[in-house]
Amino acid sequence: MRWPGVLVAGVMVACGGGSLDRAPASAPKPSSAAPIAGPPPAPGAPLAGSAASTPRGAVTTGWRIAVGQVGAIKLGSPLPANLLDDDLAKHYVARYIADGQPVDAFSYDRPALLIILASGPFGTRVEATHERIPPRSEVSRAEAAELANEVPVKTIMVRGSGPATDSGAGVGSTLVDLQRAYGDLKLSALPETLGGDTCRAHSKSLPGIQFMFSTCSRAKTGAPVIRIDVMPPGE
Repeated sequence: MRWPGVLVAGVMVACGGGSLDRAPASAPKPSSAAPIAGPPPAPGAPLAGSAASTPRGAVTTGWRIAVGQVGAIKLGSPLPANLLDDDLAKHYVARYIADGQPVDAFSYDRPALLIILASGPFGTRVEATHERIPPRSEVSRAEAAELANEVPVKTIMVRGSGPATDSGAGVGSTLVDLQRAYGDLKLSALPETLGGDTCRAHSKSLPGIQFMFSTCSRAKTGAPVIRIDVMPPGE
């Protein structure tokens, strides 16, 4: 999915991030792409230190970016059962993105993920009123949490270091890193989605996965990947 249009400023008014204290997903099969020797960790390496040195909720392993999923979170399926706990509502986010599209999502900071649902109470209210109503998360938080076990995930945005592909590509990798791992990598400009994200790199070997840069010109001069979007292939 490409989010067309110009960014309309939206205010994220959910509670702050949080940790995904979950069991790791099964590791995907090795990729044929060449490994990256950049900043993201190798598959299986700890992401946040040992259990003894990190607080409860710190993610350690299992967050791999693959076609259609990040860890156990899969596109087209509801949130995995181990995320449907009493803290889920605290991570709810109602906001506008791209050219003013309303989204219902859940935001975490360890690892840094924005999980956008296919539908939700905020988006439904905007569609019903045909107006750009304020994104008041407190109004929709409880309802969104109740629907999370049945509404499928539409998009996963990786916004920080930790999660990586089998080749080690993650937030912080450079264009050169990506080109070494994916020989058919293409770079193209596109409208803003969250703001300051007008360039993407993508490979046919990773359909639906976009490595986002602030601008294409900065990407070409060594600026790092700022976000990785996982969307349904072909959108």
